[in-house]
Amino acid sequence: MSYGYHLLSKLILEQSKKDPSLLPYLKLIIKYLKVAEAIMGEEYFAQKSLAESPYRANNLFIAVNELHMAYINCKSSFEKKEIDQRAKIAFYASLDNLKIYKDVLLEAGFNLSTIKRYCTEFDNTKDDKALKALKNAIIKPLNNLSVTAYLSIASSLALLRSLSDIVYKRTITNENSLTLKKAQYNIEKILGDNFGWAIESLDFLEQEPKDNYDIVKHLSFKDEIFYICINVRDVLNKLYIVEGIDLMAETIKFTLYILAKE
Repeated sequence: MSYGYHLLSKLILEQSKKDPSLLPYLKLIIKYLKVAEAIMGEEYFAQKSLAESPYRANNLFIAVNELHMAYINCKSSFEKKEIDQRAKIAFYASLDNLKIYKDVLLEAGFNLSTIKRYCTEFDNTKDDKALKALKNAIIKPLNNLSVTAYLSIASSLALLRSLSDIVYKRTITNENSLTLKKAQYNIEKILGDNFGWAIESLDFLEQEPKDNYDIVKHLSFKDEIFYICINVRDVLNKLYIVEGIDLMAETIKFTLYILAKE
């Protein structure tokens, strides 16, 4: 993300050398980017309490990792349907230790109370139904979390490559007979290639939207004015996904602006 901000700032400064009248506007954009970058850095790295920041990545990683390891250590005991008292004590102790992460785990789909209840049911019945419920309470959200995290990392890397293409290869605007419809197609394609898994809806509107969207950008193409409006799915790390899509949309907006000046 920091590289993305650097890339966009570099483009802005290069354009200001060609047209000094743009400098006040460009300085404003750079200031906006610096503020946005600072907010992202603080949100991700600042040492805040769970009450203030329930999505803090470090706490989430620690909590999920401890819960998963507690399950792995007791897995053979569960599958044999023979309660190993040492494994049982260790598992319950792990659940108790994770109470401080209760809220952040709940955001990721892990309900400690439900896991403990299923564990007790399995302890009492030792049947397949209780075991399946216990496994699903841990493994299913763990799988969902892994998929979301993987897609986020993959999309972030693709985003950096796409920012380079938008800025230097002009992938949105490099056609001689570019029309508004084709420009919008190019925008939709490059956003879909990077964040199609996370975008719930993407609309191009002629008027400012009345409905609430996660991202709304006012863009201009030649003499046409339009809005790109995006809703992001309720993924685990939505804050960072929205920031990534917003940065890409801001880059697209700026390249369209540069096209109009050329």
